[in-house]
This record gives sequence, C-alpha cells and structure tokens, in this order.
Amino acid sequence: MGGSLVLVGGGEAVVSGRLGGSLVLLGASATVRRGARIDGDVLSIGGSLTFEENPPVSSALASSRAPSHSQVGGRVRTVTALEASVATELQTSPAASLAQWPFLLSFRLALLFAWLIASLGLLALAPRALGAAADGVPGRGAFLAALGATAVLTAAFAGALALSLLPSRLALGGGVVFLTALVAAKVWGLAAVFLALGRRLNATAPRGSALFGDPAAAALGLLALGAASLVPVAGPLVWGAASLVGIGVSLATAASRAPRVALALS
Repeated sequence: MGGSLVLVGGGEAVVSGRLGGSLVLLGASATVRRGARIDGDVLSIGGSLTFEENPPVSSALASSRAPSHSQVGGRVRTVTALEASVATELQTSPAASLAQWPFLLSFRLALLFAWLIASLGLLALAPRALGAAADGVPGRGAFLAALGATAVLTAAFAGALALSLLPSRLALGGGVVFLTALVAAKVWGLAAVFLALGRRLNATAPRGSALFGDPAAAALGLLALGAASLVPVAGPLVWGAASLVGIGVSLATAASRAPRVALALS
C-alpha cells in the first residue's frame, strides 16, 4: 500500500503487507505481522506498537536506544525517544554552552538598560499619571496579576477566534492591534511597577540625596527586578509575574479614567 497511514484515538491497525509511507499512531495501537514491511518511519504517541517478532513497544516505556527495527525502513519514534532527542539537542545547543553566557548576559543587561530609558522617559513625559498608577500597585499585586493574565488570555482567544472567522488579512491586522496594545500596556505598567517598588526601597532616603525622588525610585525598582530576573529558572518567572502586574496596572488605570455617566432625576 502506498502513502502513509495515520490512526487516531483508540483504533487498532494490522499491517500484514507493505506500507510504502509512514505509520503514525495517536492514542491508537498497531500490530505488524511477520514479513510485513514499513518503508517510512513509525511514530507512536499514547498507544502501542507490536511486532510479532518482538514484544510490544509502549510509547510510554520505549527506549530511545533502539530507534530502528528490521521491518521498518526509517526510524521508530516514541514519546520517550522524542523527549531524549530534545534533551540531547538542548544539551548540545550553542546557547547552552558556558562560552555563550557572557553574550547572553550582556544582551539581557542591554534590554534592562532599554527598560530604564523607557521608564525614565515616561516619568519625564507624564510624571503625575505614572505616579498615580504606581500608587495603586501596593497591596494589589495578586489582583493586578490576575487582571493582566485575563487580558493576555482574552487577547489570545480573540486572536484565535478572529483567525477562524475573519479573512486572513483582517485577522492579522486585528492581531497586530491587540499585540501593540498589550506591548504598550506592558511598558506603561512595568514603569509604574518599577516606580512603586523603588518608592519602597528609597522610602527612608533623605531629601536632597541621590536616592531621593521618583527618577531614583524608578531606577532602584528596575535594578531590583532586573537583578531578580537574572537568577536562573526563578528569574523569568519573576519577570513574567511583574509583566502581568504591569498589564493589570495599565488596565486598572484605563478603567479608572473611563468616563462615568450620571443620571439625574428630573
């Protein structure tokens, strides 16, 4: 038989002749009879593959040390084998070698410097608005993070719905608008988060010192979060949580400025 065979969801296939393509099992099982031949590859995810000449191969227990079979022209791929391949690729990736860490660190520091410039620029352009946004951060971190996460998930679902219902150009245009709005909300909100955190750090700074004032507070807040973001594993999580809080700050600020309509009885 020419072509590939794809079996999905609880089915069972029996290969007794020659399969010219590949065999893909997604939650299904297959038995390869004696003398049968598969010219392509075999991929088994969530099912089992049985060769009558050998014991059955489970996609959860199969070893990547035996990637081929005498009845398969290509390779036998299972969940475990794929995970091992990915792990090997990550271990040999140039980005994972110690020689690349100075470059990655310098790139991260350059990004933090860009965040500092953006935050100080927003503070210079709109000091009162940014200060008021920072005033709403203390004591509301969990709520603001939940609000930011809701906005991100809503944008993702709206983008997926737009791609399925609208013409591709219109959907892509709407996606660009959503992405631009989220980036703008993140930049403004993180500047407010930096300022709120820095105000706590320089709360005892004497007036007239280098650490007194909102510019110094924004720099201190960025320095604290930036240092935390450089910590392996935990750092990206801390920065991600701060980003969600920042988006929540922007949404809360926009909601507080929304025009209110008052109805008066005549």
